Amino acid sequence: MLKKILFLSSLLLLVGCSDTVTQVTQESVQVVALLDDLQNCSDDNEGEQALVKESSTLFACVDGEWVVVLEQARDTVYLEGKVEKIYENSYSCELETISDKSGVKIVCDGDSIGVVKNGRDGRDGDDGVDGTDGKDGKNGSDAESGIDGAAGTDGTDGEDGEDCKLTDDGAGLILVSCGDNVVEFYRARCGSAHYEPTTHFCVNQKVFPKCGSMVYEPGSQSCGEGKVLEKCGTTFYDAETHFCDVRDYQKYKYTKVGDQYWMAENLNLEYKVRGSVYHNNCNSDSCEKYGRYYSWAAAVDSAAIYSNQGKGCGDGVTCNLESPVRGICPEGWHIPDDSEWNALYISMGESPYAMQAMGFDEWPNATDAYDFTALPAGMYYTGEWMDVDFYDEGSRAYFWSSVEYDLVHANVWYLAADEAIVAGGYYKKYGFSIRCLKDDSI
Repeated sequence: MLKKILFLSSLLLLVGCSDTVTQVTQESVQVVALLDDLQNCSDDNEGEQALVKESSTLFACVDGEWVVVLEQARDTVYLEGKVEKIYENSYSCELETISDKSGVKIVCDGDSIGVVKNGRDGRDGDDGVDGTDGKDGKNGSDAESGIDGAAGTDGTDGEDGEDCKLTDDGAGLILVSCGDNVVEFYRARCGSAHYEPTTHFCVNQKVFPKCGSMVYEPGSQSCGEGKVLEKCGTTFYDAETHFCDVRDYQKYKYTKVGDQYWMAENLNLEYKVRGSVYHNNCNSDSCEKYGRYYSWAAAVDSAAIYSNQGKGCGDGVTCNLESPVRGICPEGWHIPDDSEWNALYISMGESPYAMQAMGFDEWPNATDAYDFTALPAGMYYTGEWMDVDFYDEGSRAYFWSSVEYDLVHANVWYLAADEAIVAGGYYKKYGFSIRCLKDDSI
């Protein structure tokens, strides 16, 4: 006979610990064939439990009557006839061995709610009644009295309690077999489903596999290569190495150098003003390869799309911006100033090779020792922002600083094969790359 029950409602059953006999709580569970076979419920047997084989139903003697304590789809825990706790739709239970090896403790969602004791041998039978004395012999001359009858033999020992076997399928389903009775219960429940809590978890009544040993928020997170990944648009990323620009859902790698956190890729945001691309461009595959090229006015967000700090700044205007300048960097990041570029260089041992991405013919000594991965994107220039000309691609990198030089010039971080410096006097209307620095680095 097979009966499906919930783990939290089955704590009063006979439960096997390995191959030993175990009984739930301090009371034994009597087994009867029919409901009518139950003895009267009274103060003398208050709290006792009984299993009726006919219906595979567990009863407890409570307040003078037998009460059903084992029903399908019940979230209530009964111990010795008392309601112990009402659980929500999702919970997990584990079996913990008692220190003296006398059984196991049942722990549900961190609470100990019952004890499973090892079964005991049946008690010895009572001693048999002494035999009756033999009759006295007849009187005779000097006759002796008759001898006493032999004592009755002892009663036979009671039978051992019946072994119950426990089988765990590894997916949260546990079968308890006691003789002909088989009872099914769950290590953890999620809505109407069961699951193994060491490998899965429950969110909104749905079961999900753990990410290694970690849980996560399905929908906004996922799992990949044993790591919890964050969502960026329709893709996911490792937050330990990347971040998401929620403006266009592009992911960027970042790196820590000294105490600074730098983007390890060039910004690739298409900066628009009133629906039109403003002072930024790329040619052929350079957007994918090098990111976009921005004028200084675009870099400091002169149209005030993301902040008012650089509003109206650009070619022919002196603003003397105070650092940090967010410009068109993602929220929480900013355009680095001259001192922050120099701090980066010092942290790299003042080595231009440590900054450079490897794999470019004109940077043969590149090591990219700090994963900054500066790219030799070169620059673009046009007087009227129409016919774009690209220069120095593959040999030099230019990154904007937030520091102005004068009305029409601003500073850049200049990186060549064997040189890296803050350089002034570059026209604001030129197009250079942008690397943003995290605000927490200040």
